[in-house]
Amino acid sequence: MIHKKSTTGKSEKKVVVFRIIKCILIIEKYVNMHLRGVLMNVKSFIVAFGSIVLTTALLYLIGYVFTIPLLMWHYEYTDSTNGFFVSTGSLVPLIVGLVISFIAEKIYIYKHQQKLG
Repeated sequence: MIHKKSTTGKSEKKVVVFRIIKCILIIEKYVNMHLRGVLMNVKSFIVAFGSIVLTTALLYLIGYVFTIPLLMWHYEYTDSTNGFFVSTGSLVPLIVGLVISFIAEKIYIYKHQQKLG
């Protein structure tokens, strides 16, 4: 019995290896695109959350340092026989923080898109 070397076996192996490499590259490209989107969302959240916390804390601090009632948080609780009375402080710093957070996030997204484009 004579054994012949088949040349098609080698080329078939090359095609299979080429297809495997091509699939790996496609999967890697998809994963990179997905992770880039996830990282963008995380960074955008960090920018928005950081700006609201810093702005609100800074405004409350300014309110306490300079005794500005509009920027101060105060809490009152009175319990009497006729009922009780509850009062809270100013929410202006929180609202300003929300607005600045929204603007900061939009600016961050715009700058990121300009960098990609």
